[in-house]
Amino acid sequence: MISILCTKWGKKYNSDYVNILHSMIRKNYEDEFNFYCYTEYANGLDKEIKVIPIDDDLETWWNKIKFFKWEELGQCLSFDLDLIIHNDISPFIKEKFHMIKCFWKDDKKIGKNYFIDPY
Repeated sequence: MISILCTKWGKKYNSDYVNILHSMIRKNYEDEFNFYCYTEYANGLDKEIKVIPIDDDLETWWNKIKFFKWEELGQCLSFDLDLIIHNDISPFIKEKFHMIKCFWKDDKKIGKNYFIDPY
Protein backbone atom coordinates (compact mmCIF):
# COMPACT_ATOMS: atom_id res chain seq x y z
CA MET A 1 0.00 0.00 0.00
CA ILE A 2 1.34 3.41 -0.94
CA SER A 3 1.71 6.32 1.47
CA ILE A 4 0.64 9.77 0.28
CA LEU A 5 2.43 12.62 2.05
CA CYS A 6 1.90 16.34 2.39
CA THR A 7 3.38 19.05 4.59
CA LYS A 8 1.43 21.84 6.27
CA TRP A 9 3.83 24.12 8.08
CA GLY A 10 2.87 27.44 9.60
CA LYS A 11 -0.39 29.20 8.88
CA LYS A 12 -0.17 29.89 5.14
CA TYR A 13 -2.47 26.93 4.41
CA ASN A 14 -5.27 25.84 6.72
CA SER A 15 -6.64 22.34 7.27
CA ASP A 16 -9.10 22.74 4.38
CA TYR A 17 -6.19 22.47 1.91
CA VAL A 18 -5.13 19.14 3.40
CA ASN A 19 -8.69 17.82 3.50
CA ILE A 20 -9.30 18.83 -0.12
CA LEU A 21 -6.03 17.20 -1.24
CA HIS A 22 -7.04 14.02 0.58
CA SER A 23 -10.44 14.12 -1.14
CA MET A 24 -8.84 14.62 -4.58
CA ILE A 25 -6.57 11.61 -3.98
CA ARG A 26 -9.59 9.46 -3.00
CA LYS A 27 -11.37 10.48 -6.19
CA ASN A 28 -8.36 9.94 -8.46
CA TYR A 29 -6.71 6.80 -7.10
CA GLU A 30 -8.49 3.44 -6.97
CA ASP A 31 -6.07 1.45 -4.81
CA GLU A 32 -5.78 1.62 -1.04
CA PHE A 33 -3.44 4.22 0.44
CA ASN A 34 -2.46 5.85 3.71
CA PHE A 35 -2.57 9.65 3.78
CA TYR A 36 -0.12 11.48 6.07
CA CYS A 37 0.14 15.14 6.91
CA TYR A 38 3.38 16.37 8.44
CA THR A 39 2.29 19.38 10.49
CA GLU A 40 2.45 21.20 13.79
CA TYR A 41 -1.25 22.21 13.52
CA ALA A 42 -3.49 19.15 13.19
CA ASN A 43 -6.74 20.88 14.15
CA GLY A 44 -9.52 20.46 11.58
CA LEU A 45 -7.99 17.58 9.64
CA ASP A 46 -10.30 14.76 8.54
CA LYS A 47 -10.15 11.72 10.83
CA GLU A 48 -8.77 9.48 8.02
CA ILE A 49 -5.64 11.65 7.78
CA LYS A 50 -2.71 10.36 9.81
CA VAL A 51 -0.74 13.15 11.46
CA ILE A 52 3.03 13.14 11.80
CA PRO A 53 3.92 15.96 14.21
CA ILE A 54 6.67 18.34 13.16
CA ASP A 55 9.32 17.88 15.82
CA ASP A 56 12.12 20.23 14.78
CA ASP A 57 12.76 23.87 13.91
CA LEU A 58 12.91 23.57 10.12
CA GLU A 59 10.74 26.06 8.26
CA THR A 60 8.66 26.11 5.08
CA TRP A 61 9.49 23.43 2.49
CA TRP A 62 12.65 22.32 4.35
CA ASN A 63 10.40 20.03 6.38
CA LYS A 64 9.99 17.84 3.29
CA ILE A 65 13.52 16.47 3.64
CA LYS A 66 12.22 14.48 6.61
CA PHE A 67 10.24 12.33 4.15
CA PHE A 68 13.44 10.42 3.39
CA LYS A 69 13.71 9.41 7.05
CA TRP A 70 10.45 7.47 7.24
CA GLU A 71 11.34 4.15 5.63
CA GLU A 72 8.57 2.45 7.60
CA LEU A 73 6.01 4.25 5.41
CA GLY A 74 7.16 2.20 2.43
CA GLN A 75 6.62 3.56 -1.05
CA CYS A 76 5.59 7.22 -0.89
CA LEU A 77 4.20 9.91 -3.12
CA SER A 78 4.29 13.53 -2.01
CA PHE A 79 2.01 16.37 -3.09
CA ASP A 80 2.04 20.09 -2.35
CA LEU A 81 -1.11 21.59 -0.88
CA ASP A 82 -1.58 24.19 -3.62
CA LEU A 83 -2.32 21.88 -6.53
CA ILE A 84 -5.40 20.42 -8.14
CA ILE A 85 -5.60 16.77 -9.16
CA HIS A 86 -7.80 16.20 -12.21
CA ASN A 87 -7.03 12.62 -13.24
CA ASP A 88 -5.76 9.26 -12.08
CA ILE A 89 -2.47 9.54 -10.18
CA SER A 90 -1.50 5.90 -10.79
CA PRO A 91 1.02 6.79 -13.56
CA PHE A 92 3.06 8.72 -11.00
CA ILE A 93 3.67 5.63 -8.89
CA LYS A 94 6.99 4.14 -9.94
CA GLU A 95 9.30 1.50 -8.51
CA LYS A 96 12.32 3.81 -8.33
CA PHE A 97 12.72 7.33 -6.98
CA HIS A 98 11.85 10.04 -9.48
CA MET A 99 10.90 13.68 -9.63
CA ILE A 100 8.29 15.24 -11.85
CA LYS A 101 9.42 18.27 -13.82
CA CYS A 102 7.51 21.46 -13.17
CA PHE A 103 6.77 22.27 -16.81
CA TRP A 104 5.60 25.77 -15.90
CA LYS A 105 9.01 26.75 -14.43
CA ASP A 106 11.75 28.28 -16.56
CA ASP A 107 14.69 25.86 -17.08
CA LYS A 108 17.06 28.85 -17.09
CA LYS A 109 16.09 29.70 -13.52
CA ILE A 110 16.08 26.18 -12.08
CA GLY A 111 18.84 24.58 -14.14
CA LYS A 112 18.61 22.07 -16.96
CA ASN A 113 19.43 19.13 -14.65
CA TYR A 114 16.47 19.80 -12.38
CA PHE A 115 14.58 16.81 -13.72
CA ILE A 116 16.32 13.48 -14.00
CA ASP A 117 14.28 10.69 -15.55
CA PRO A 118 15.82 7.35 -14.50
CA TYR A 119 13.85 5.44 -17.16
